[in-house]
Amino acid sequence: MALLIVSCTDDILTGSNAQPTIPLDNKDCYDFGTILSGATSATQRLIIYNENKGTIELESVRLRGGNESAFHINVDGMAGSSFTRPELLHIAKGDSLYILMEVTAPQEQSEREQTLEDFLDIACNGRMTSIRLKATTMDVEQLRNYTLEENTRWDASGHDKQIFGTLTIPEGKTLTIADSTHIYLHDQARFEVYGTLIIDGTSTEQPVQFLGDRTDKMFDNLYYSDMVGQWDGLVFFPSSKGNVIDHALFKGMTSGLQLFQDEAEGNEQQLLLRNSILKNSSVSLIRSTASNMTIENSCLMNSGDALMELNGGTYDIVHCTLANYQFWTSYPEHDLILRNPLYRCDVTNTIIYGAGKAPNIGLDYNPTIGTDSIFHYRFDHCLINANGEDDDDFISVVWAEDPLYVLVDMPNYICDPHLQEESPARRKGKASTLQRLPLDLDGKPRSTSPSIGCYE
Repeated sequence: MALLIVSCTDDILTGSNAQPTIPLDNKDCYDFGTILSGATSATQRLIIYNENKGTIELESVRLRGGNESAFHINVDGMAGSSFTRPELLHIAKGDSLYILMEVTAPQEQSEREQTLEDFLDIACNGRMTSIRLKATTMDVEQLRNYTLEENTRWDASGHDKQIFGTLTIPEGKTLTIADSTHIYLHDQARFEVYGTLIIDGTSTEQPVQFLGDRTDKMFDNLYYSDMVGQWDGLVFFPSSKGNVIDHALFKGMTSGLQLFQDEAEGNEQQLLLRNSILKNSSVSLIRSTASNMTIENSCLMNSGDALMELNGGTYDIVHCTLANYQFWTSYPEHDLILRNPLYRCDVTNTIIYGAGKAPNIGLDYNPTIGTDSIFHYRFDHCLINANGEDDDDFISVVWAEDPLYVLVDMPNYICDPHLQEESPARRKGKASTLQRLPLDLDGKPRSTSPSIGCYE
């Protein structure tokens, strides 16, 4: 027995060079990302390896902030803030030690955004390794099945919002959301608009954002907020008129934007969507029934169904990019579907091109409505993934040519639809749109011969 104890003791390396290996991208900092007020982060795992030629024994593992720290650790199954027990911190040659970590954001804080930090101190053989633990906390107001009682304005000087259930804008009421405001939506949360929604963004760099409230990563290269199905969507009912969405980002939805309006021709405009990005939806990003809608300078990317499904109505689509490179399901048959009775659908200087099979446009004439049903559409100076030729409905179209987006990285769920210099969409647009839309989605001036799509 004595010989065994001596042998074990001699096997523990005590030299200052016998140190654990801590594989972090940034060896001095572990970033938990963004945490909403009152929420606890997903549990993160830090693994300490022993790659030495013998056993090592950590002297201590401590949170510098102690029990008052917003961070929490669990070492080898034991919760606490300070660990010094040798049998717990003993790491045999080729073995490892697991440290689980979490952080809880305060329920209330003095600023809209602040940084929490502490240090994880790991002592071994007279040396100290200090890892900075960092989290950004957002102060949000939680709204559960909330109905507006009066005209309301949300802006970045107040709280960002976290929505649970349904947020309802009643008929006759207006919700205005100003630049830089973030709206975090819980699983299945949605907006129901019977009145008017005004998203009054002014900057592409700091848009109004609608995204899921899971702020952690699913994989190292993919945040949950970029995944489809994180929240439901926005529904605009027939009583809703005069909606404006300007400089907004919507992502991670289930049903995208749904619009319903009466069948009568000449309806008051229901929605003006401009300078915005909609991406990553389980079904169509925009599904409209008999609506009157204008879409300008906007990008629609990645959906399980058609990016836009327009079931009758009146539409004006100018300088947009429709690019479907969704990764998680099979590609839809078409990226844009038009169905009668279609009083007017003018599509100008727009790219319709993704990874799905051509043609990307589905013209779905429904004979049950009647052979004389109105079905008017026009594609003018567009780039379309289809083999076709110009006629009265397709004018100066660039047919079946790859627009050469800057980046398409489907395994990492990334598409950058800016145009390469060699793109066949460059400087092929209709010049008469310049007075209406002199700037692209980035706010950059368009050339006198504008490019097709939302980016110059």
